[in-house]
Amino acid sequence: MRDLPEPQRSLVASLWDVAAYGAMVGVGESYIGWYAVHRGAPAWLQGLLPTLSMFLGSLVQIPCANLMERSPRRRTLYMAGAVVQALLWLPILATLALPRDAALALLVASFAAYLGAVNFSAPAWYSTMGDLVPPAERGRYFARRTRIFYVSLLVAQLSGGAILEACETHGMALRGFAAIFAAALLARFLSVAWLGGMKEPPYVPRPDAGFTLWEFVRATPRANYARFVLYTALFSMGVHLAVPFFDPYIKHDLRFSHVEYSLILAAATAGQIAQLYTWGPLCDRFGTKRILSFCGMGISFIPLAWTFFRSPWSIGVLQFIQGGIWSGFNLSLGNYTLDAVTPERRARCYAYFSVLNGAGVCAGGLLGSALVGHLPGEILGYALFSPFHVLLVLSTAIRFAVHIVFVRTFREVRTVPGISTMGLLVRATHVRAISYLLPGSR
Repeated sequence: MRDLPEPQRSLVASLWDVAAYGAMVGVGESYIGWYAVHRGAPAWLQGLLPTLSMFLGSLVQIPCANLMERSPRRRTLYMAGAVVQALLWLPILATLALPRDAALALLVASFAAYLGAVNFSAPAWYSTMGDLVPPAERGRYFARRTRIFYVSLLVAQLSGGAILEACETHGMALRGFAAIFAAALLARFLSVAWLGGMKEPPYVPRPDAGFTLWEFVRATPRANYARFVLYTALFSMGVHLAVPFFDPYIKHDLRFSHVEYSLILAAATAGQIAQLYTWGPLCDRFGTKRILSFCGMGISFIPLAWTFFRSPWSIGVLQFIQGGIWSGFNLSLGNYTLDAVTPERRARCYAYFSVLNGAGVCAGGLLGSALVGHLPGEILGYALFSPFHVLLVLSTAIRFAVHIVFVRTFREVRTVPGISTMGLLVRATHVRAISYLLPGSR
């Protein structure tokens, strides 16, 4: 790697960084909700743990953007957040030795701070990567980087599930959580080491480029990027109405084992790995807005599908499909900001995107937590397999309504060729033999 010129060395270091980061998420963060369920967290807390923590964590991105407009050292900011996030696995590990109530209180506080640390890093890191990666290569590079993340995540998720299953078989479930959270701590420090090997491109702060969150929100009727953020925030609200309650549903209603749980996590990850190399070139060629619109429609109907499947294998297939669609959606979300925002405003706009998206996540989680204890067990005399299915139907309705109404309000910012929905479907599913016979597919 030393023979490579800059910025290629930094881009390679970023690939190693994300491999270690994916291991941390897979063996640690993926099992935080499962751990909360194991420690007996009530349903409302299971809903608030990821959503409220995510929103509170996103708020620290604004101070980071403020600091960036006064300092040329972006690297200092993202390295500080990364080190703090790694250290926060220590209090999470400490919860294993505490009684239930104290453990859950410390878990919520530590996980909120954990997400706050990585969010603090995000604007500075995002701005740096936007300068390092050439615009014409963003789709391919970030697809490659994300695919490495998910391969590492997949291996870590399967390993974590196997460790938990082996430990629970011998009556040592908490020791299993201790082992995987300690592995997460180690993986994050490896990630920090690679992150420190990146060189920051020259950066000139622009104090005059700042604007407040309220000014950003007020610009929504006329500003293309602000309308994009409104769409993502409302869509996230619909998604997180149900998402926080999947872990208790899988454990208590479907009664899956640790291994079965890790396998369905891995199925979603495998779906993302399988599709990422497809979405990257499609984003580069046809634009991030087109891919976002296509994948958003597919995501809208996923919760409804969960009401029909209950076996590990059928849900695994559903998770694989879901992972493939989500990979295109998430890739488009990240790349749209790089395309739509000028470099000097990139960090601040990304911070406001994260805060408003986090507010949508939190609103969905709060609404779901308020509803979860009052869901009916039957509708019109028909007994439901689980009251959670009501949340799934509501989540589907909100996602679909938001997507239909708001995805039209913002536009593609690059000049790209058009493609029909059927043409995009053919390319996304690799049915290349007939792709050139379809109108609008070229």
